[in-house]
Amino acid sequence: VMPRHQRRRAHILRRMQQTAIYVQQKGKCLASSCDRPVDQIDHTTDWSRTHQTTLPQLAGLCRPHHNLKTRENHTYKRQPDGTVTWHPPP
Repeated sequence: VMPRHQRRRAHILRRMQQTAIYVQQKGKCLASSCDRPVDQIDHTTDWSRTHQTTLPQLAGLCRPHHNLKTRENHTYKRQPDGTVTWHPPP
C-alpha cells in the first residue's frame, strides 16, 4: 500500500495533468471531428505496456470515443500535424 503522503502527491499530479490536457485541448474531445467536451482522460498507449502516466501519453476523450477505445478496441494515433486518426479493431 502506498503511504498517505505519496497518494496525496499522486492525486495532485493527476489533477494537474487533467487540467493541462483540458487547457491544451480547449475542453474538447481529442477526436478531430468531435465537439463534445472532455469526459475521460485516456492513456494513448495502454498503461500496462508503458507503466507511465505522462502528459504526452494522455488525451482527453468524450465518453463515446472513450467507449470506442475501451469497449470496442478501436485505436487512435496523433499525427505530426496534430490531427488524430482512428482505427477499427483488426
